[in-house]
Amino acid sequence: MFFSCTSLAGVYFWGNVPSVGLNVFTNANNATVYYLAVTTGWGTTFGGRPTALWNPSPLPVIRANGASDTVTVNSSEAVSISVEMNAGSYAGTEVDWWIIAQAGSSWYYLNSAIQWTSFNGILSYCHPVYQNALFNLPVTEVWNITGLSTGSYTFWFAVDYPMDGILDVDGQILVDSVNVTVQ
Repeated sequence: MFFSCTSLAGVYFWGNVPSVGLNVFTNANNATVYYLAVTTGWGTTFGGRPTALWNPSPLPVIRANGASDTVTVNSSEAVSISVEMNAGSYAGTEVDWWIIAQAGSSWYYLNSAIQWTSFNGILSYCHPVYQNALFNLPVTEVWNITGLSTGSYTFWFAVDYPMDGILDVDGQILVDSVNVTVQ
């Protein structure tokens, strides 16, 4: 595919590590393979070429109590979920914005009226919170509650293209998530 592409400087992957043939980058000695932090399976090399973390702009960010990844709280503590984004050079691109939550076996999405709405977990039944051009979104709280039941909660903030009201996890999508464990 990229055999002897001596001017190739970078290859960018949106998803998890794919399988490739052994000679895909033969003599493409200047190439670096870039991947998103939210994807899996990547090592220090891919197809014989070095890999590096790719942080494109925009990249949605979601936090629980100001932290990313995993947060553990007591049931008496408040949980605040916030989102933010720097649109960078993609400002003005028309996309769908999604905020989704899973609490045990229950699923919710934040609708365009900024209300949490339950759905059955089938993504075609949820709707975007916003459909329009990307813009710089400062830290914005989308949920704050005290007294959550013991259990695990996961929240996602995603932006997908094109703007069509369809959450296509296999398409052009950028997503961040945060996990909350309530004890």
